[in-house]
Parts: sequence; C-alpha cells; structure tokens
Amino acid sequence: MPSVDSTEIWLFALGTACAVIGFMAVWILNSIKEQIKDINGSMQDLNKDLREGVTGLDRRVTIIEQQVNVCEWHRRSSNGHSE
Repeated sequence: MPSVDSTEIWLFALGTACAVIGFMAVWILNSIKEQIKDINGSMQDLNKDLREGVTGLDRRVTIIEQQVNVCEWHRRSSNGHSE
C-alpha cells in the first residue's frame, strides 16, 4: 500500500475546503438572486398600484374642477354676470 505524506493530505483537505466554500458561495448567491427577483416583482406591483391610484386621483380632481367651474358659472349667472 502506498504511503500518503502530509502534503497530499493538506492538498486534499484544501481542495475539499475550496469545493465546499465554492458550493456555499453559489448557493448563497442564488438565494440572493431569488430575493432580488422577489423584491423587483414587489416593486413592480407597487408601481402599478401607485399609477392606478394616481390615475384615479387625477380623475377625481378633474371631476371636482368641473363641478367647481359649473358652480362658478351658476353663481355668476345668478348675479347677472355673463362670461
């Protein structure tokens, strides 16, 4: 049986440690990548909701402005002023 010296043992241990560290690094990076995808999806959903909310708010403001204009027109008409 061939003998194994300490250098071979250290090289094997170093290679094994590098493989384990490399595997863990890839696993952690993949986990981070998935979390970033989830965050991006959430941000897109929030952006969509915000746009819908602003659009709805803009419609409401437009309706209120129209109602104010009608009220102003009626007030001026009732005071005998014409535009």
